[in-house]
Amino acid sequence: MLVKRCSACSTLINLIVVHLKCDPEFIDELREHKGIDKPFNLSPKHWISVDLNGDVSHELIKDLVMKSYKLVAEGIPKKNK
Repeated sequence: MLVKRCSACSTLINLIVVHLKCDPEFIDELREHKGIDKPFNLSPKHWISVDLNGDVSHELIKDLVMKSYKLVAEGIPKKNK
């Protein structure tokens, strides 16, 4: 079974970061928010890094997670779903 990820979590000195797949059309706009930046080791064209320290609203995080899941799910071949 093929498994793809829609996010990855990292903990570094009490900083929790989630990496989410994102539509490249919206990445520059999203990176203007405090707490959203380029990911450490993923393609900055398709991924964003979101700090879960309170700078990004829970509503925005929830929306980004749902969109990330949908983007990844769309890329999985039907035979592997």
